[in-house]
Amino acid sequence: MAKNTILFLAFCIINLIFLPACSVSPEKGSQVGSKVDEKYKTEITKLLIQKKKLEDDLRLAQAKNEQDRQEIGRFLKENERLEKENFELRAKYLGDLSSVPISSATIKGKIKAINADQNLIIISVGKEAGVIQGMGLNIYRGNQMIGKMLINSVEKDWAIGRCPDLNALKQLQLGDEVSTVIK
Repeated sequence: MAKNTILFLAFCIINLIFLPACSVSPEKGSQVGSKVDEKYKTEITKLLIQKKKLEDDLRLAQAKNEQDRQEIGRFLKENERLEKENFELRAKYLGDLSSVPISSATIKGKIKAINADQNLIIISVGKEAGVIQGMGLNIYRGNQMIGKMLINSVEKDWAIGRCPDLNALKQLQLGDEVSTVIK
């Protein structure tokens, strides 16, 4: 009997502790529901405000990005114009660019990549072969010279340059030879 009494008391204690928290009267139920609804409405409103702010920030960033792209385009055009002017002035006052004694090394390499839109030419020789920034090189296909280029940037075993003659640039092909030697 003592065992049954203990079980009965435990059952009563559990009911006293848990049932009031679980059972909700109709009038309390609507209050609890409205508090939950209000809480979710507040959270949703906060999230919608945050979403609007992020969308506004994105639009501003996209507009700034477009402005930056246009400015970069203007800078690239101005840089190209100045490089061409520099190349022409060097050719005018120094003569044949390949004979300018900038480097005593005889340079022979190949065109490895061409980006005609940005007037960039990557060649297969660099500092190790004696290529230096500002150096002029002739571009050949076979024994025929098809253009000249001016080196802008040099790495260990490759370099980047530009061709001031846009018609010659359009004719360039991968594998064309670049050289300081006049053929």
